[in-house]
Amino acid sequence: MIQTIEKINNINIHYQIKGIENEKAIVFIHGLSDDLVFWEPLVNEFPDYKRVSYDLRGHGRSECKNDEGSIDLYQEDLYQLLNKLNIKEAVFVGLSLGGNIALKFAIEHPEMTKGLILMSTFSQMTSKLINIFENFEKAIQNKYENFYDLILPFCLPLYMLKTHKELLDNLKSEKAKTANIDGILGGIHAGPNFNVSNELSKIECPTLIFAGSDDEITPIELQEIIHKNIKNSKMIIFPNTCHNVLIGKNKAKINSLIKEFLKEVY
Repeated sequence: MIQTIEKINNINIHYQIKGIENEKAIVFIHGLSDDLVFWEPLVNEFPDYKRVSYDLRGHGRSECKNDEGSIDLYQEDLYQLLNKLNIKEAVFVGLSLGGNIALKFAIEHPEMTKGLILMSTFSQMTSKLINIFENFEKAIQNKYENFYDLILPFCLPLYMLKTHKELLDNLKSEKAKTANIDGILGGIHAGPNFNVSNELSKIECPTLIFAGSDDEITPIELQEIIHKNIKNSKMIIFPNTCHNVLIGKNKAKINSLIKEFLKEVY
């Protein structure tokens, strides 16, 4: 395994590579306010592939400059990182903001995109979603804990919030110590200006879409726009699931679906 920080696109980017000797690559792109640790349970399920995960600018151990953030900028970070690692093509797994970046990358660099696995992703915003993001911005500008308390019910179903309350409260306290407010603001500001729905037809690679039935951030109708406009796509809806589809009860099915997808793509 390699885990290091290198200068990419004029900032220090923290990344990790497992399965270095393998040629077939999977790149994991996390969502808003997360970091590469989010993918650990999934990354270890695919030992036959080179697995790359990294912290987006302003997240985890990666730098940012003020609250800069746009999907174009995140996409350029990813492109330069892959060039640095000499990765010519990959399957991209993106959650939410990470899925936005994966979509933009696939449009800009189809020759490098072997396949897409999109979790809770949108290709454009609605007025309701813009309002949600505005509330995120107000909360994070107050303090991280307010943002955490606001976003968490969007991500996890009620039974998990109740069952794991102590664990989630402890996680909030720990994340508050290291959270990069400017970095999170950059991610929030990237959303409203993102709209690639008219370009989705350019994506021809196999695409797998995972959606939660109860997702209020990226509701089914937003994810169906992606499904309907990418011809070679398949959409799976997970019941009783909010924005974070990668919860315990879904993991076995998600692992199985991804393994089947990778065999077909590679």
